[in-house]
Amino acid sequence: MYEADDFPFVAPKPLTEEAARAEAQKHFNQWFSSAEAFAASAAFLVQRGNFNEAAFNYHQATERLYHCVLLTLTLYSPKSHKLNFLRSQAEPLVPDLIAVWPRDTKFAQRCFELLRQAYVNARYSPHYQDHARRVGVARRARRTPAAFGQGSVREAARAARLIARRLRIRRPRSSCGADA
Repeated sequence: MYEADDFPFVAPKPLTEEAARAEAQKHFNQWFSSAEAFAASAAFLVQRGNFNEAAFNYHQATERLYHCVLLTLTLYSPKSHKLNFLRSQAEPLVPDLIAVWPRDTKFAQRCFELLRQAYVNARYSPHYQDHARRVGVARRARRTPAAFGQGSVREAARAARLIARRLRIRRPRSSCGADA
């Protein structure tokens, strides 16, 4: 698009507080519900033994929660699937998110790295689950390689709900009946 001679663009104006809250509510409803659905499907996949697919769905739930936080607080989120990048954008806004994926131990760093890799490798690499076992995530967590993400997704969802409460945004009803 470009500005034609006889049709200049209208200068943007800041949203009113009411309009900004309505927009934040819309984003929260969409992204939080989507994250809940991915977390519920991941839990189902763990029960079935589909661990790589579960890891991918936990990645998707985490990604959506980061988008939820960013869009609810700033009405903007970068178009990215990279958890490292989304994390770096969300944590300065909500320092409580740092505790969701701590960096204080190698084990915690490995868990986040495996979740980060799940976006591609859990779907396409036959070595993804073996890699999770090799770095000791499954053994140390006493869970399947995919389930390491479940607790952290719950913590991220809790942080998103707290943000919504602070902004007086109502939590949408879950369409799938499961809580993240």
